[in-house]
Amino acid sequence: MKKIISIIFLIQIHILSFAQEIIPNKRSYFFESLFQYGSILPHKIALKHLHTGQLFGYELKFGIQTTGNNLWKKNYNHPEVGFGFYGANLGNPSVLGNPNAFYSFIRIPIKRGRKFIPFYQIATGLTYNLKPYDPVVNPENLAIGSELNQYLNLSIGGRLKINRKLCLINEIGFTHFSNAAIKKPNKGINSFSYKLGMNFNTVHQEFVGRKYEIPDLKPIYEFYIFYGAGFRQHNPGEEYYFTSTISTGLLRQYGYKGKYGIGMDVFYDETLYIFVDDEPLLKYALKQGFFLSHEFIISGFSIVTQLGIYTYQKSFAHHTFYNRIGLKYKFSKHFFTRISIKSHFAKADFIEAGLGYYFRK
Repeated sequence: MKKIISIIFLIQIHILSFAQEIIPNKRSYFFESLFQYGSILPHKIALKHLHTGQLFGYELKFGIQTTGNNLWKKNYNHPEVGFGFYGANLGNPSVLGNPNAFYSFIRIPIKRGRKFIPFYQIATGLTYNLKPYDPVVNPENLAIGSELNQYLNLSIGGRLKINRKLCLINEIGFTHFSNAAIKKPNKGINSFSYKLGMNFNTVHQEFVGRKYEIPDLKPIYEFYIFYGAGFRQHNPGEEYYFTSTISTGLLRQYGYKGKYGIGMDVFYDETLYIFVDDEPLLKYALKQGFFLSHEFIISGFSIVTQLGIYTYQKSFAHHTFYNRIGLKYKFSKHFFTRISIKSHFAKADFIEAGLGYYFRK
């Protein structure tokens, strides 16, 4: 668990590298406070009893307005990046607790107007203060089994200019807490909320009316190989089992914002031995599959989504399809790190954290 948390923390730090090319004498910081109101969204019948009241929460943010001539910033209308703190009452504190989270975020303008800027935002971090499942003390919480969990928020909203330094923020967003099956139970907690707040800028930045020349991009092909490892539980209170993945793939970059491709996975999962009555041979712990892939590119980062189909599995724990979502960061010309969650649709299978090698042509 400590290794996974360390990788997530490093990703949060690297997100600030988005702002490295800001013009030194015109650096624009902002502070933001938000109030939110909403509800948890029980996505399984076994979780309906957890919804006993409405969600009330708040967020405090510190961010930087990117500027400069970097190509990725022009492509994304000069986004904002930063860190935030989240606190909420999910409506059932005796069972779920009152979660807090530290996260990093990127806010991308859809279009820049003089008075109003619509945007979408992606935030990820670590959550604490949830009350985990305990067979004696807290048996009702079938959603979360660990004290530390992933925080993920996807939002869309708008910023209305009041004056040169003060703006009104309106957002609606989806939030997810889970631990990627590291510790069971892990059905996860989802919520939907409306957010209202104020944004204060230290320096006003004006982008409306600027014209940027973005050169055409010829298709680029990229080959990669990746190794990732993790661990998981099968049932609450049981021992931890080792998991690992070897992936190889071919990607075609079709523009500055995306790539698509194909690839192959080989999975090793020690929990699959549980379903075998015979001698626990290696073949029972292996699965193999092929996948379709897409990457949403933001500077050196990529949001990875994949859909795969199994073509080899000897265990009786059969599934036909699998999917993956993750975050990849290229830290050198030929190497990258990736943390991802392999799932069977909405049910997390295990987490994958590791290193990869790539070359382009």
